Amino acid sequence: MNQKIQEFKEWLSKPFGQTILQEEKNHLKPFWKRVLGTSIVLLGNLGQKDLLTDCPSTHKILISPNREKSKTLKVIHAEFELLPIEPDTVDTILLPHALELAQDPYQVLRAMEVALRPDGHVIIIGFNPISLIGLKKIITFNSGAPWSGTKFRCAWRVKDWLHLLNFEVIKQRRFFYRIPMTSGELYNRFHFLDKIGRLIFPFFSGVYIIMAKKNIFSMTPVKSKWHRLPTVVNGSIQPVRNEVRSE
Repeated sequence: MNQKIQEFKEWLSKPFGQTILQEEKNHLKPFWKRVLGTSIVLLGNLGQKDLLTDCPSTHKILISPNREKSKTLKVIHAEFELLPIEPDTVDTILLPHALELAQDPYQVLRAMEVALRPDGHVIIIGFNPISLIGLKKIITFNSGAPWSGTKFRCAWRVKDWLHLLNFEVIKQRRFFYRIPMTSGELYNRFHFLDKIGRLIFPFFSGVYIIMAKKNIFSMTPVKSKWHRLPTVVNGSIQPVRNEVRSE
């Protein structure tokens, strides 16, 4: 079991985690208008499945390092760095905080680039280290993800990585300027900070979303270490029947 993924899933079930999840879901809505094709892959955990509620794609798959069971999503047990998907087959890939939880975030992006079809889209959600959320991470003594064992990365760093992989950033959104706290009543009192933040200091948002398109002339595919790979049939990604293990 990936302990950081499990800790982050448990944090998402708490009041502040639920608030962040709902904010991310709301701000994803304009991004779905740009999504084409029928398949989308979510790199995360089952606690984030609601992020796909408004996604128009008909074939939705969750890839998680931990064993997950769902009645509404197809689930594949795999590491983010080694996606068991045929190259150039997926229309859209969503990475909500996957880069912060992964041991090798750039390798996650390389594996994503291989799986994504030409002109496909990647959507990345991340915490901004230069924000009140980033400050809480520094001063908090709480153990567990996302406050410990993770690394927040600035949006400009993520965009640099995407450019190196021949992606074109086409849309970005910054949000959440309120003080991170567990009390819902106190949290609502600082609602005005969102409006002030967007106008005065937009680059200090707590969360950002980046959408990028894979250019036709992509990087050389990375050889996979997986024994068996799912295939795509009539636009639907078919996961392997048996358990897939890395070497």
